[in-house]
Amino acid sequence: MILRLLFPHLRRGRPGNFLASYVLTFYGRLCIGGPKVDDLPKQAPIEVRQRIVDTWFNHSEDRLPEKRLDKWEVGQLKAAQLRDEEEKWAAVRAFLYSVCLGVALLGLGAGVNKAASVGDSWWAKHKAESAAEDAREYATKRDTLMKEWVADIAGYSAQKCIDEVSDLRDRKTDQERDRYTALQQGCADKQAEIEKLVKVWTLDDCADFGIEGNKQMADGGSPTWVDELIFRGHCYPTYGAALEARLK
Repeated sequence: MILRLLFPHLRRGRPGNFLASYVLTFYGRLCIGGPKVDDLPKQAPIEVRQRIVDTWFNHSEDRLPEKRLDKWEVGQLKAAQLRDEEEKWAAVRAFLYSVCLGVALLGLGAGVNKAASVGDSWWAKHKAESAAEDAREYATKRDTLMKEWVADIAGYSAQKCIDEVSDLRDRKTDQERDRYTALQQGCADKQAEIEKLVKVWTLDDCADFGIEGNKQMADGGSPTWVDELIFRGHCYPTYGAALEARLK
C-alpha cells in the first residue's frame, strides 16, 4: 500500500486517471488522431482493442487494465509499433498546428487593434460633436444663466465661495469659465471673510485643501484666486516647510 502511494506506476485498478492522461489525450487526438479498432490485431477481442484505442494517449500507468485481459500483450505489441511510426509525424503536426495558431492569433490581434483604433476615432469625433452641441446650447441661454448666478452668488457665505470656486479648478467649457468669472466677481466682497475664516486653519486643514487641489490640477486643472488667497495669505506663511513636506 505504501509503495503504491510513493510509486504511482505500481497502482492497479485505480478509479479515474491522472491529469496528464487527459492532457495527453486532448493534444494527441488534436495533433495525431490515434488508431481505429480495426488497426489492431484481430486476434485480440474487441473489448481489448477498444480499451487500447480509448487509452491510446494516456499516461503509461493509466493504460493498464484493472485485470489481465485475453490477448492484451498482442494488442499492446502492435500498439507500440504504431506509436513508433506516429512519433515521426507528431512533432511535425504539432509544429504546423502551432504555426497556424500563431498566425491566427496575430491576425486576430491586428483586427482587434484596428477595431480599437476605429472605435477611439469614432469616440473622439463623438465627444467633439457633443461638446460643440453643448456649447451651442449654452450660448443660447448664457445671459439668463449669468443673471441667475449673480443673484445666487450674492447670498453665498465665505465657506460657500471657497467650495464653489474650488470645484472649478478644472475649467474646460465656456459655461465653467463664465461661472468662475461670476464667482470671482460675486465673492469679491467676501475676501476679508475668507481670510478671517482660514486664519484658524490647522496644518491638517491646509494640507487636506492642498492635496485635493493638487489632484484636480494633476488632472488638467489650474489654481484659482481662492487658492492664492488661502495659501499665500495664511497656509504657507504660517506652516511653511511643514506644509511643503505634507504636499510632496
